[in-house]
Amino acid sequence: MLDLVTKVKGIAELPTHTIIHHLKSIKLCALLDNRLWEPCKNFKTSSYTKLVIGAEEIPLERSCSLDDLHKYYIRSQKHKIDAAVNLLRSKQLVKSRQRETEYYTNLSQEVILNEIFEKILPLHTSRVHNQTTKRLLSWSTNLTKLLHTLQSNQTTQLPTPLTNNTILVWQNRVYSLNSQHNPANFQIKYGEQHLEISTSSANLNQLERRVQSELSSSIKLQTKYDDKLATQKSRLLLELKENGFCEKDNLGVFSKGDDYYIYLRIPNFSIRTTHQCTSEKYYFNSCRVATKIRIRHGTIQQSHPQIVEHYSHPFLSERNKSFQNICMGTNKIPDSIAIPHEKAYANLVLAANNIVHGYLEGATPYKDLSPDNFPNNYVN
Repeated sequence: MLDLVTKVKGIAELPTHTIIHHLKSIKLCALLDNRLWEPCKNFKTSSYTKLVIGAEEIPLERSCSLDDLHKYYIRSQKHKIDAAVNLLRSKQLVKSRQRETEYYTNLSQEVILNEIFEKILPLHTSRVHNQTTKRLLSWSTNLTKLLHTLQSNQTTQLPTPLTNNTILVWQNRVYSLNSQHNPANFQIKYGEQHLEISTSSANLNQLERRVQSELSSSIKLQTKYDDKLATQKSRLLLELKENGFCEKDNLGVFSKGDDYYIYLRIPNFSIRTTHQCTSEKYYFNSCRVATKIRIRHGTIQQSHPQIVEHYSHPFLSERNKSFQNICMGTNKIPDSIAIPHEKAYANLVLAANNIVHGYLEGATPYKDLSPDNFPNNYVN
């Protein structure tokens, strides 16, 4: 018997899939290797298989692929599919907002933390997972490309239904096809395979419900990521409330008085220079590059990037002092990055990249690296 899945609850009604429309428009069709096979219109074709019914043979030729029909469905029904996704996500958002209410003391705090945890953190997580080099960032291309990729991925992605199924649709009935060593009289000869046509069947309406169920399940599976983010956000909010800071994948938030800072932690690193034909190495401890996040006239704004710790570096004006502004030189965020949360994150990455790589890339420092200027960092 065909495996017919029950309809998933909580999903808006989806349009009937193009595959089903196509199957309903023809009397006879086989689904083999993710492609439809229909009765031959041209008996001279060299690419066909055979449906054997007793002594009668019906040649079947290649027709549409499932992937092509599915791409057409996604393209033509995009607004309705996205509406179904957004409806489910809005329900989850209401639940998560209710859970988080206890962590907020005012509206400004809520807006700031939502901006950080719902927009900047997912952006950072995606960058970490996509990063292939040890370098913090090849700034001019990688982040811009990543942001474009993330925006493209906002479109709902649904896997092609009925993939790897073998069925025969005959006069609005659906039969499963099974490999048999001793096939019955009713069979399909497909290459070297003999596929027996099952005696049990379902109607096309049942198959349609199965396909719609597969689509709904895929949408629900996608939104599980949102649930995961909501749970992660609640955990981070609790850490922030109890400890005054929280951090994930080297991206963190801490409070200082009534202010909130978002930071990117830089691991230990070294800078090797060549001075008078002699190689010199300077070691720098891990530090946090941070910007203050605030609300002004209803818009998220941020301060100039700073190093949180007591720190000394060629791009800091003073020695061993905390919360110093980082000299950014001529480095600036590309004009193509204009959305506030993307600019906030890009500002952090650009500043961190400047701290680790800027000296060797020709940026003008406050002080040159030398044993006299940085005796505590000089290694050899």
